[in-house]
Amino acid sequence: MKKIILLFLSFLIVILESTLISHFRIGGIVPNLTLITVMSVALCDGSKSGRHIGFFMGLTQDVLFFRSIGYYALLYYLLGHISGIARRGIRRSNLTSLFLFIIIGDLSYGLVNYVFLAFLRGHTDLPYYLHKIIIPEAAYTSFFILPLYCFLAWVCRILEHLRIKDAISHDLMRREEVES
Repeated sequence: MKKIILLFLSFLIVILESTLISHFRIGGIVPNLTLITVMSVALCDGSKSGRHIGFFMGLTQDVLFFRSIGYYALLYYLLGHISGIARRGIRRSNLTSLFLFIIIGDLSYGLVNYVFLAFLRGHTDLPYYLHKIIIPEAAYTSFFILPLYCFLAWVCRILEHLRIKDAISHDLMRREEVES
């Protein structure tokens, strides 16, 4: 149930990012809500959930918006995995470190996209891409990090609480069956 709810939320965020949020472009830049979602879920719920959500959101973007399938699925998958690994070293109660970690993730995401989508095609002007695309996107995305992270952390806590509650009631029912 937890995975289904997170996948549904992830799908809604991809759709929201591509429809409503795209109307709030600043200089042609749209905030990367997908990146925030993947990293937030991985930080809240671990590497496995981060990989699943990352792959699903990336594949959704690949299918809906791009000619090739797999690039963003792989990129977000790896981003979810790395964020899940970093979960151990980051205190989730320290919002400043979370904020900085996601900003660094967005800058890394931009540099990887530059290498594979621009540099390998002969566009070698890295300062231009940093100044016009990568840094402005990270700055614009930064306004959405804390609200979206807090919302996703809240959802993960509720789902975890429901899972624990369900496991306890299931365990109690088993004990009653054994005793009778």
